[in-house]
Amino acid sequence: MHENDSSPLRSQSFLDRGLSGHPGLDPKGDRRTGSKDFRDYRSDTHGSGMISLPTKDSNGSQPLTRLSRNTFSKGFAESVSSRTSMSEPRLIRSAFPSKSTRPPRQSTRELTYNASYQPEQFDTPLHRYRRLGQLLNGTGHMVAGGMNEGIFVIERTDNKQKFIEKRLPIDRKSQRRRTRAEIDALTRLRHAGPCENINKIHESFFPGMTNYSCLILSFCELGSITDYISRKILQHLKTPESFAWHVLESVMCALVFCHYGVDVGAWKDRNAEWTTLCHLDVKPDNIWLTMQGSAGSMPRVVLGDFGCSVSPVDIDRGLAHALMLTHGTPRWLPPEAKTMSNDGRGRYGKATDIWQAGGTIQTMCRLTKSPEPQQAAARRPCGSTHYSRKLNSIVASCMEEVVSKRPSAVDCYRWIQDHKPEL
Repeated sequence: MHENDSSPLRSQSFLDRGLSGHPGLDPKGDRRTGSKDFRDYRSDTHGSGMISLPTKDSNGSQPLTRLSRNTFSKGFAESVSSRTSMSEPRLIRSAFPSKSTRPPRQSTRELTYNASYQPEQFDTPLHRYRRLGQLLNGTGHMVAGGMNEGIFVIERTDNKQKFIEKRLPIDRKSQRRRTRAEIDALTRLRHAGPCENINKIHESFFPGMTNYSCLILSFCELGSITDYISRKILQHLKTPESFAWHVLESVMCALVFCHYGVDVGAWKDRNAEWTTLCHLDVKPDNIWLTMQGSAGSMPRVVLGDFGCSVSPVDIDRGLAHALMLTHGTPRWLPPEAKTMSNDGRGRYGKATDIWQAGGTIQTMCRLTKSPEPQQAAARRPCGSTHYSRKLNSIVASCMEEVVSKRPSAVDCYRWIQDHKPEL
């Protein structure tokens, strides 16, 4: 099974032919830039069969394309302007006094609470916190997925730093098993080293006399990609291609860390004993944005919610298929969910994360709620009118129907670094 391969690439034949081996990749370069597209890319190989990746810059961060505020002003900055700040995740607040009175202009990072809500303090083994209120999404509904009991915004009483409190049910044995698996996954990722594109767990605890366990996670004040898409729809604006590239690059960086246990900038120092972690729920709801720790004018992109994450052993046992059926979003199920293997357990794994990452970029570009595989099959998943041939090419490759034809996260990240257009 390909999940147990020690190589970061699918197979030696895939390595030999590089990314050009993907059927259907556009053979033509981007005419506007004259550079190669995804089909023409070749993976450089060395004696060990591994590929080299760009190293970090002098500040220790992965180099990213930096855009000026003027260049970016029509992009993400508009979507989080004060006119639309109420669309971002926020806390419950009271209704406005009258229809004719507009709410006061607020910063995109400012939180609002219900005036009648009394913040409550609670202690964990490490700190004392104040619970401010339950998190809402961009449409004003409470943020709560199929595998949690609620998400709250909290702050430490000593330094006022905000965090997320995520409650996970533990009533049934299956719930306790998944809660333990999510905590273990986040703890493994944290101990493997820092990755700025994965949501960080700060602590976990059991409150006592409750039917849930709690995780304390980093807070992303700009909301999710789902909220970003909703804002763009309301504003009648397209997602800037530069931001689509930024999100794809960041998600691939997170997936490299999950799949291989190392930051892409330190690839040669990877741990050969790392057990692959497959997310299996990469979608706009689980990708968050924050200006904390961002480089330049673009927000930092953070992959979160590891409630469906599994190891290769879990996949072999059929746990991945069971999770996808019970907790997966139907329209986000990859093609392998329908094309079952002989043992009836499906062929989920690293390639599933790649397909969902491509689907996320497609929904950002087309401003839809779910992927459209038929557009990917036609080699124009993002649309040919507003987006370049290169972006369509790499997204279509990620969304290949056949699992073995999809590139790895390492290949995608390296190609983006070498060939993304300067926009």
